[in-house]
Amino acid sequence: RIPHCFSSRSILSHYRKCKDPRCPACGPVRETVRKTQKSKSSSNSPRGGKSNDAGQWPPTEMQTNGGGGHHNNNMMDNSMSVNPPPMNNMHMNPPMNNMVQQQPPMVNNGGSMMGSHNPNGMPVQPKNAYSGHNNVPIGGPPPPQDQGRNNGYHSRNPEINRPSMNANAGDNNYAGESDVKAKHKRQRLLLLRHASKCTAPPGQCKQTPHCAEMKILWKHIASCKESQCTVRHCMSSRYVLSHYRRCKGPCNICDPVRNFKGEMPIDDSMNEASTPPEPMPTKRQRTIDPPPSNPMNPLQCQPVPKSSSPKPAATSEDHSLLECFTTEQVKTHLHSLKRYAKVAPQELKSKCMEVLKELQSHEHGWVFATPVNPVELNLDDYFDVIKKPMDLGTIQKNLEAGSYHSFDDFKSDVRLTFENAMKYNEEKSIVHEMAKQLKKKFEQDYKKLLKQLDREHAENAKKVQACGLCGGEKLLFEPTVFFCNGLNCPSTRIRRNHNFYITADKQYAWCNQCYTELGDTIDLGTTQIKKEALTKRKNDETHEESWVQCDDCERWIHQVCGLYNTRQDKENKSAYSCPLCVLDRRKKQGEPKVLPPPPCAEDLPRTKLSEWLEKDVHQKVDNRMKEIASEKAETENISYDEAYKSLSSGGPVTIRQVTSTDRKHEVREAIKARYIKKNYPDEFPYRCKCIVVFQNIDGVDVVLFALYVYEHGDDNPFPNKKTVYVSYLDSVHFLTPRKMRTFIYHEILISYLDYARSKGFEQAFIWACPPLKGDDYIFYAKPEDQKIPKEVRLRQWYLDMLDECQRRNIVGKVTNMYDQYLADKTLDFSCVPYFEGDYFPGEAENIIKTLNESGDKKSAGGGKKKAASKSKKSNSNKSPEDKVYNGGRDVVMQKFCEAIEGMKHSFIVAYLNCKTAKPENLVVPKKIMEYRKANGITKLEADKPQSESKVIDSSKANGDKKTTSVAKKF
Repeated sequence: RIPHCFSSRSILSHYRKCKDPRCPACGPVRETVRKTQKSKSSSNSPRGGKSNDAGQWPPTEMQTNGGGGHHNNNMMDNSMSVNPPPMNNMHMNPPMNNMVQQQPPMVNNGGSMMGSHNPNGMPVQPKNAYSGHNNVPIGGPPPPQDQGRNNGYHSRNPEINRPSMNANAGDNNYAGESDVKAKHKRQRLLLLRHASKCTAPPGQCKQTPHCAEMKILWKHIASCKESQCTVRHCMSSRYVLSHYRRCKGPCNICDPVRNFKGEMPIDDSMNEASTPPEPMPTKRQRTIDPPPSNPMNPLQCQPVPKSSSPKPAATSEDHSLLECFTTEQVKTHLHSLKRYAKVAPQELKSKCMEVLKELQSHEHGWVFATPVNPVELNLDDYFDVIKKPMDLGTIQKNLEAGSYHSFDDFKSDVRLTFENAMKYNEEKSIVHEMAKQLKKKFEQDYKKLLKQLDREHAENAKKVQACGLCGGEKLLFEPTVFFCNGLNCPSTRIRRNHNFYITADKQYAWCNQCYTELGDTIDLGTTQIKKEALTKRKNDETHEESWVQCDDCERWIHQVCGLYNTRQDKENKSAYSCPLCVLDRRKKQGEPKVLPPPPCAEDLPRTKLSEWLEKDVHQKVDNRMKEIASEKAETENISYDEAYKSLSSGGPVTIRQVTSTDRKHEVREAIKARYIKKNYPDEFPYRCKCIVVFQNIDGVDVVLFALYVYEHGDDNPFPNKKTVYVSYLDSVHFLTPRKMRTFIYHEILISYLDYARSKGFEQAFIWACPPLKGDDYIFYAKPEDQKIPKEVRLRQWYLDMLDECQRRNIVGKVTNMYDQYLADKTLDFSCVPYFEGDYFPGEAENIIKTLNESGDKKSAGGGKKKAASKSKKSNSNKSPEDKVYNGGRDVVMQKFCEAIEGMKHSFIVAYLNCKTAKPENLVVPKKIMEYRKANGITKLEADKPQSESKVIDSSKANGDKKTTSVAKKF
């Protein structure tokens, strides 16, 4: 319960273990202790007496107490403070734009303006030095509410902010600087000022011989962003310029420079080495945790006074994304950050169950507890009137199964229960009045629930270590996934908390076992590296979402919550306002007349393929949305406009093709050797395309779906000629409304196959293979409640899509690899399409290696006997054809039939209805033909005019090929 005990132990523990020389908490402390110990050793033992190493601080209790055995209670009443170094990203036009604000000098217990130190050389700051912040933890960065723009403290006490005239005031105050140091710093400032104005050619300046050197230094400083720049005089010059920019005098360094108007004095200060101070992270890069608070004595938040330092001016090119939002969009974004807007499934279940139990326990709750039985109640027209039945019992089952993903989904079903009863039963009837009464009770209980969640969210947002918008503390990213490149476990995920070895570019990694088997030189295909160049690491890293501080209210928030992008403001030039301050400003000044256009997915380059997909999908989605809105309006007894608005809350969908690269898939050696008589090709060229789908959610475009396809064109050798392969397909379940997910993703695939058909591709191949647990194909981090489909369900998902393709006459016959190739005894493996990443090439290589090894063992084991010797001789006389085929049947194909017979339906083959398609490949089931006839689909629905076809074919000049392969994973 002693103040500062818990936080002090935490920061001391970190200090003992920290080995990072750039640590913003420990680095300045060690530097201060080192300087103090150096000054003490030089004064007390000028002949070389030893002093304590700063890296070994903190000392033992005996050392802390000066050799005595009593505890120093005064230390508990003081907070440690470190003088801030200059910022690492100064910009020189003018050269003193972004200098750091100097920290005020410390006030000792006697009230004088004196910097004080504990017996170990550690600077301490007495109680109440920060105007009432009595419970500031010792050491480490201040909590979010106590941090200024540049991680400095701000004090309300005017006495503290006045510069000290004491010579011991510390490095941040130059008023008491020694004559030698002050002279060097004045000289540096004068030289820099001269270099910025001098127009004399290099080497011809008559005022100072250092002019040419200083001009080079001045130009370097203007663009230097290095936190530890090694260029001579760079760091020391930036440091003294920072002081000059902030200093308001009286100062024995800056005042003479400001008043100087004569010629440049000559001095040798430029030849002396300078030690640059350690930089501190700027507010844009704050990722260090706030100090741990004592659970028995929590910190009391105090309002932070405004910083006196000038704030950066906003620029039109570095505007915040929030400045592009309308006021309504800002409010929507803030609402999406509320706790109940992204509540965990378990908490959603418990909160909703409380409201549901209140309804079930009501005196009329039994009426709506079970589904309506029209037969038992003799209600012949019930399903004619009620299109979507609902009851409280079904809602409870849905809650227990985790079917609801938001409070709105739960609310919609409860209201539907009572709306159905009121719709079917006449007004003022008993059941109608019961439903009306319970509906009113539910509305009241639901409002209470939302108010309770609002209060909890507001309380969380006020916590010291919490984000001021979402109320959460740490936001941790999913750990980076590393895969082993060794021969024993290729492409196997390296387990968490295990050691591994990685290259400098982080592209290749090896687990411990594979590392021990590596040679001294590692061949990476295009280059070679030494084994000793690999770095040993432990797979235990976790990355935290960075923080940003609002320039108006000085509130600390997560960058993702505040829609702040560090990469768009690398130099920290732009002023940043959080969403709350943006709303406050617009309330006072009104809505801006013109908003800058926000960066969005529509800005990405368009291609012929993306135009095709987007136009087709938008048309189909718009028609489907109108149908769902009509059904929703009818079932929930609401207006069509209200129903359509609730469904279209997710915003428009944008489709872009983001990559299109030409690649070559080399055939493996064993396969080439086995089918050398068949003139099997050495490689298959193809074009890899990536299609990405965005949706505008709360004003921000979010990527939700990605599809990789491999297109093998007309220039490909058999059997890959004019084929497409769906290689990878992945998604995250944030698309709204959720009931449109399957429809939109199906339409994207259907539209792509239609595009491939119009380009002349004849076959599409799909491998319905869901990822294993823990593995992902494109999006390596997914929501916890997103389920991975089983193989049967995923296969049916693809087949449903292909059924719709057959109805629209885009696809003809749909079969599988087993029936199309493997079951045909006249075919060998050279007739099977050979795709990158597919199941068949890798498995065929393994089968051939097994056959070769077994044949070698039989030959080696029969060498001792004469009969076996004759057999061996006869085997050696066999032709390659006899070894490949067993009784006229390819042995590899036989092994494949045995291996995939149980999962043959997962390898899907679809024949596209292109102009060169054969009639036998366009045969479809009878029900599909009846559907086409009933809907008048006798010609190709997607046939395009010849002129448009020529426009599309012109994309061939941009590299479009004639083969396509659809991604196999979802």
